[in-house]
Amino acid sequence: MRNKLEKFVEDNREAFDELEPRSDLWLDISLKVLDKEEVSRPIWFRQTFWRYAAAVVILLSLGLGVFQLGRYTQRMESVVMEPATLQQIAPELAQVEAYYNSLISEQQQQLNDADLKNLNADMAGDFSRDLTSLDSAYVRLKRDLYKGANKEQIVNAMIQNLQLRSEIISRQIETLSKIKTIKEDNRKDEKISI
Repeated sequence: MRNKLEKFVEDNREAFDELEPRSDLWLDISLKVLDKEEVSRPIWFRQTFWRYAAAVVILLSLGLGVFQLGRYTQRMESVVMEPATLQQIAPELAQVEAYYNSLISEQQQQLNDADLKNLNADMAGDFSRDLTSLDSAYVRLKRDLYKGANKEQIVNAMIQNLQLRSEIISRQIETLSKIKTIKEDNRKDEKISI
């Protein structure tokens, strides 16, 4: 088969050399190549379209997220900036708290005026630990009340806490007065025996 082709080319070589391509042939070829590039363009366009569509979806999602975050922080700021007062939540507790706070401050003033050196270190430490424990429990109860937990139970617990604090300070004062009385009696007995 190869020999036949070679023989045909040799026999017709002059005919092949005589023919020249048209002058506008390269222009037609370049136009056809450009048309093929345009045909392939929709694939590129489709890829670009999906890229843009994905970017738009991401941007919309981010915008929605920022919007929701803004609404959430706005709600939280309104809650934080406008806290309810104790008078608004439990007016009866506000009055009781004011009464016991004034009573406790008077009792603590009496306690400060008394000679605390008369108490031994263990007793003074016990009293102070009890008061500190009650103070921290009262703060937790108040926080729970502001959160909106069971209002009636918390108010009762807070009143009991205030009463207990007042009672502890009263016992301290009584103990100090008894110690003071005992010391004074001992001094009188010492004077009489001399």
